[in-house]
Amino acid sequence: MATKLKILFCIQLLAIPLSHSWGMELMVQLYDRTVYTPKSTITVHITVKNNESEPFRFHAAEKRLFNIDFDVRNLRNLPIEHSEHFKIERNSSQRVFYREMVLLPGEEYSFLADLTDFVTIDVPGVYTVQASFYPDLQTSEAAQKITSNTLTIQIHPDLSNVPAYQEKLDAETGRILTKEKLPPDEVVTYMLKARQKGEWPKFFLYLDVEQLMLQDPRLRVEYRNKSDEERFQMVNQYREALQQRQVDTDILVVPSSFSIVNTSYTPTDATVEVVQTFEYSDFSEKRKYTYLLHRDKGFWMIHDYYVRNLGTE
Repeated sequence: MATKLKILFCIQLLAIPLSHSWGMELMVQLYDRTVYTPKSTITVHITVKNNESEPFRFHAAEKRLFNIDFDVRNLRNLPIEHSEHFKIERNSSQRVFYREMVLLPGEEYSFLADLTDFVTIDVPGVYTVQASFYPDLQTSEAAQKITSNTLTIQIHPDLSNVPAYQEKLDAETGRILTKEKLPPDEVVTYMLKARQKGEWPKFFLYLDVEQLMLQDPRLRVEYRNKSDEERFQMVNQYREALQQRQVDTDILVVPSSFSIVNTSYTPTDATVEVVQTFEYSDFSEKRKYTYLLHRDKGFWMIHDYYVRNLGTE
């Protein structure tokens, strides 16, 4: 199950001793690694394991909330109330359908649960989550239970409508884009494929927009006379102009295909030569792009390029 909104996140397993009942162990972990906001679905993977030498029998309810519950607390150790969905389901007069399960020694029983079905976390912050499993269903406060390890989950503010945040999202997954330590040729490949798909956040990920802008002598002089804040604004304006295809149009032309023909680099600088083909209605054109990269904080970034026409076919 995917979250409704996919922004950097913080998950930490705390080294807290597990509680055991009947020689059983309950383990919880987050099902997917993503950024959570108050709108997110938080899927938890739950595993019950039989550590005893004898079979263990329990009732598996059709509705998970009769088997499982969560104790969610903020950093002030104040508990988060159960959701309205949970209260209605638990307190309504209804038959509880279940089937009897048997776990042999060493066997595990796993299932997924949506934490937001149990509690409503509508305030960003850091929360601890501990699960309880009721083998004979939770029919009263005194029902026997197995308690799990504790998770720490960070809930981020919802920035889904903030343009600056949207620019950092992967259109395919909805997650925040992060750089990887790719070699120079793969950085160029990543950028070109992003351009072919029209994925601007990916296109800009390994592009040093500031250095690209400073290749223009006029802008370089203007940049030197600006304050830090004004320089920041200049870079953002240049990035927007690139996206609007108002400047540096050669790097924005979308190739129908491309082939990397040569890569050379030192520990700090790299050159990647690419033959790019552009298909038109009655002819095709080939150009040789030479991309210049530099290593910035361990990541290769494209900071300049030049183009040579190879003719048409």
